[in-house]
Amino acid sequence: MINRECINLIYFGRITESKNIELIIKVLSVLIDNGYKATLGLIGGCSETYRQRLLACKREMHLPSGSVIFHGKKTFDFIASKLGSAHYFVFPSEEKKEGHSNSLTEAMAFGVVPIVSPAGFNKSICGDGRLVVSEISEMQFANKIMEIESSGKWDYFSHFVYNRVIANFTEVQALESLKLVTNALYSE
Repeated sequence: MINRECINLIYFGRITESKNIELIIKVLSVLIDNGYKATLGLIGGCSETYRQRLLACKREMHLPSGSVIFHGKKTFDFIASKLGSAHYFVFPSEEKKEGHSNSLTEAMAFGVVPIVSPAGFNKSICGDGRLVVSEISEMQFANKIMEIESSGKWDYFSHFVYNRVIANFTEVQALESLKLVTNALYSE
């Protein structure tokens, strides 16, 4: 069951090999091969060599024209405009130094449902293991998206991740957490 006319995938941040951008293109291909109309917007700086590699991957997957859009490095206002119409933030990072991804939190703040690797703090940021793949493969990522689409739970997850950001990752929440830690340290 397809619940929407087109699924809009997005990735923004550093476009590098360790972030597995080729895998996101392959995820798009799996979705299209399974009957979904889908697009992928890539926003971020990228070397010309890696961009050519990504374009070769797109050609190898026989993706339709216009299904993968390279926007390049853009302002946050531009990113925000794209997040407003995005459905899934696909984040297959294998970056060894991955910590708390700003891109992940920002996507969630717009209600974009993240599908993430277990790298860094991704699982604790998302707050729901159903949004985290157990292994890095295009099928794992695509299956998560297709499960959410076929179950009709995208709205649930969108509200869940948005509320998670409001409850845990705003400036007000960070300040409150800092006060609690500071008070605990000085009350000993």
